[in-house]
Amino acid sequence: MPDDSLATFTLDEVVASLVDAHAAKFVTLDPGDRYVEQQGEHFMLRYPLSGDIDTFLHITRLGGQWSGSSGFVELRITPDLNQLSDSETDWDQNLEAALEEVDTAMLEGVRKSNLAIAKRRDEMGSALRAALAPRSRLTRLMRGSLHRLHVPLGPRDSDRVHVPLTPSPLSVRSLAAGASQQRTEDWILADSMAEMIIETITAFSRALERLPATANSMLDHDEEAMRDTLLFVLNANFQGQVTGETFIGRGKADVLLRWKDRDAFVAECKIWKGRAAFENGVEQLLSRYALWRHTRLALILFIREPNDGTRIIQTATDALAHHSRTQHVRDVRNATERSDFEVLAGDDDHRLARLVLIPVVVSAP
Repeated sequence: MPDDSLATFTLDEVVASLVDAHAAKFVTLDPGDRYVEQQGEHFMLRYPLSGDIDTFLHITRLGGQWSGSSGFVELRITPDLNQLSDSETDWDQNLEAALEEVDTAMLEGVRKSNLAIAKRRDEMGSALRAALAPRSRLTRLMRGSLHRLHVPLGPRDSDRVHVPLTPSPLSVRSLAAGASQQRTEDWILADSMAEMIIETITAFSRALERLPATANSMLDHDEEAMRDTLLFVLNANFQGQVTGETFIGRGKADVLLRWKDRDAFVAECKIWKGRAAFENGVEQLLSRYALWRHTRLALILFIREPNDGTRIIQTATDALAHHSRTQHVRDVRNATERSDFEVLAGDDDHRLARLVLIPVVVSAP
């Protein structure tokens, strides 16, 4: 069990995770899934089931086949033609009664098996809790003290955003006029450069997650303090050699890179204050800029509820996916790191922009 897991999750959560991963699985069986295979004069009645089938077979004394945690148990049915008439009604009634009896026996076997499995899982949980409790308590107490004393766990480099000695030049490229035959020349921030900017913002965000005292100190003021720090990091990493322009601040929490009166890259810092406030913030971000086609947008969302971080990230991602200005969901497979969307932005409803949502979960100081 990694020390980081003991520091991040409660002991009960750690034990429950280990038990779910490694202990015997409860048996599940649905009588409606039963089926029959004929083998000459014999009929093999089979019940598919999953879980700790070995325990089920031991308790019921039945036979079957299984691989891992799935398989089936079976009973052989050999009808005695001498004991039954040729009446279809007699066959149906007798077979129905026999099946009901077997179904009841099977479900009783499942109940007894799961009682035995539950007892073993409880015993395993108790043993794990006793084994892990001392290290869990030590880990939490020691790491808490180290954090309050501002002593990093591991090399300091792991908690810092790396700023290159030689800033990278920002680059743009001209786009040929499309089907609309625009009179003005169109431009686009180079994709590789846009991704480098996103990666720098992401690194900055992860550093803040590892420094909750610093992050909370800035967020206690407002998003503008966080924006100013991000501006410093971006301007230290990139320079606009073509025009001499750099990243600038606009409004309360915006970061802009402009080229020929167009916004090439827009980043905004927002603190999560509920879905409605988030949706309003997205609408403001997408409606108030003179954007290029394919302008790159970044929305850095600060979440100050670490115990509910996963749900909030999912809520924010869902809100963006269903926003009226969202045209395409590019990638939300790793939403806790970033989510990518194509959105309508600016005054032109035919002008698409790329929006990346970067969540930052800030723990209590």
